[in-house]
Amino acid sequence: MAVSVSFWGVRGSIPCCSAEYTEYGGNTSCVQLDFDGRTVILDAGSGLRPLGDYLIRRGMTDFIFLISHTHWDHICGFPFFSPVFEKETDIRIYSSVPIDGGSTKEIFSVLMSTPFFPLPLHAVPSDLRFYDFRIPEQLQLLDGELSVETVLLNHPNGAAGYRLNYKGTSVSYISDFEHKPDGAAEELADFVKDSDLMIYDAMFSPEEYLSFKGW
Repeated sequence: MAVSVSFWGVRGSIPCCSAEYTEYGGNTSCVQLDFDGRTVILDAGSGLRPLGDYLIRRGMTDFIFLISHTHWDHICGFPFFSPVFEKETDIRIYSSVPIDGGSTKEIFSVLMSTPFFPLPLHAVPSDLRFYDFRIPEQLQLLDGELSVETVLLNHPNGAAGYRLNYKGTSVSYISDFEHKPDGAAEELADFVKDSDLMIYDAMFSPEEYLSFKGW
């Protein structure tokens, strides 16, 4: 297959390790897309740790990350991503410009800094590069073969939705989207229309949502 998808983490908010969470696993957001053997990783939640070990066993060294947003559950796995500590690894991280200012690199630098983590970001041996973009900017990746469209999601502090188009196949990744009070989501519906696959976050049931509006 030209495109394959593997889910390494689908939880929200915090990793869960008790038996009651075994049906969907306990790791937070991390999805691997494989495009003819080239890896794109959607979000860097705690599922990134086992994915990193898997990629090292396969001898892979070139990775692209698309980060939906930098809330803790979407980036907490990055300090434990084994390939980042390998000198031959090439990592490119794409994320929308943070609404509150700064840059994605600055946020990851805080994630890997004292007193939170013993090894600072600037000391990792891999070739690590960050690219901030502004929604709805379109990205051209994998030597131009992969076109990535972006859309702003309704979420506290903002988040980016992605539509990845590759050789006639499209995959949409919509994480942490809250429908507007009137229920309208026409822009998002247009964005994902005719996708071959839509990966969509479902945090609350309709009954639960009544107590979590604005989350």
